[in-house]
Amino acid sequence: MTGDRKPDTTFRVSMTTLLKPKDMVLVNNTIRSDFAECRQLVHRLRDYAELLEGTLADLEAHDKLGNFEIQRLMSAFNQAETLASNVLKKRDETADHLLKNIG
Repeated sequence: MTGDRKPDTTFRVSMTTLLKPKDMVLVNNTIRSDFAECRQLVHRLRDYAELLEGTLADLEAHDKLGNFEIQRLMSAFNQAETLASNVLKKRDETADHLLKNIG
């Protein structure tokens, strides 16, 4: 042993010697009732957890679809921008070529 540390000691006390048989039945029924209520609450919590997991999965799926939609729109924007740039370049080249032929 080191310092002020005391050894771990566990004592068990039987409550049955303190309770009358009638009181023991009442305590046991109360405990059973409380355990039954706890079991029902645990089942309800599990149901809620499953519901939330399903909702989370749906939200993740919608998020992925949203990302695909953003990618599709960005791709369409880039294609439109490239097309507009090519049209403007051809217009300028045509105008330069016409000026050279006229001049």
